[in-house]
Amino acid sequence: KDLEGAEAAFEAGLSVAPADHKLIMGRGQVCSMRGNDRVAFRCLDEASKVYPLDHAAGIAMGKMHLAVRRPRAALRRLDAVLAKISERDLREDAWMPLKASAWDARVTAARCAMLCAEYEANKAGDGPRPWSRERLPVAIERLRASIASAPQ
Repeated sequence: KDLEGAEAAFEAGLSVAPADHKLIMGRGQVCSMRGNDRVAFRCLDEASKVYPLDHAAGIAMGKMHLAVRRPRAALRRLDAVLAKISERDLREDAWMPLKASAWDARVTAARCAMLCAEYEANKAGDGPRPWSRERLPVAIERLRASIASAPQ
């Protein structure tokens, strides 16, 4: 893999079209593959701001947080994506890429919530678990919506 060349190609494209969210996001993904997470997060964050209707950058940031064992940070990113989608994907006539993005965000967010609940359970022992009581029902509902919206 010529990741250095790929990053150079994205940078060349950005020198011509600095506000192209796909180029910004592509550079961020290549930076992530090269282990430069700081630049990757910055690029993905910028891409999500340049074109907020494309949820791929927000989902990618959530997955990057999850990959480095930061499920609560991942969940915050995914919550923001799902708030922007606002269940528009559940309409019968919704655009298929929106449905796919929302499905991915919901399933990943539910996974993050379960990891956070597991952490809370390990920390609390037999004590109260307020975060889990609040967030696990949301995670379950997201999984139900994902199952219901999956192609038959």
